[in-house]
Amino acid sequence: MELVTNNGTKKHKHHIIELIKSSDRIIISSGWMKMDGLKKLKICLDIAVKNNAKITIYSDHQNTKDGVREFLNTYKTIEHIITKKNETLHSKIYYFEQEKSFTTLIGSANITHGGLYSSDELSVKITGLIGDKNYLSIWKYLSDLSVKYQKHD
Repeated sequence: MELVTNNGTKKHKHHIIELIKSSDRIIISSGWMKMDGLKKLKICLDIAVKNNAKITIYSDHQNTKDGVREFLNTYKTIEHIITKKNETLHSKIYYFEQEKSFTTLIGSANITHGGLYSSDELSVKITGLIGDKNYLSIWKYLSDLSVKYQKHD
């Protein structure tokens, strides 16, 4: 386990960029999502798409800000799931698989400039092997998320 903050030189943005570029499977849940945050991830998203990573991004209907939906729709292989108007998504989890291992960041950082770079944010970084106890707990949550927020427009 490692704590990730935006207080030092290696901020949330740096951890997330490194993990997106090197992962085969990426799942992101961010209640708030703004273009200023997505722009910071564009280059690594391009790399992940080029490498055929499977990418799913969840965001909250009310807090998916202008331009986000259109931006993510330019990526034909990224699945972007937005909650319905009456649903609230508040979790912030960044999940990455690389072959037989996983890494996840769970904490307070949204995909916004502040969340990735400048706000006082705290996340726990957990790594392990696919199938271990931590993986099973995290994957259960992600599976429940998938069922709860099935894709709709």
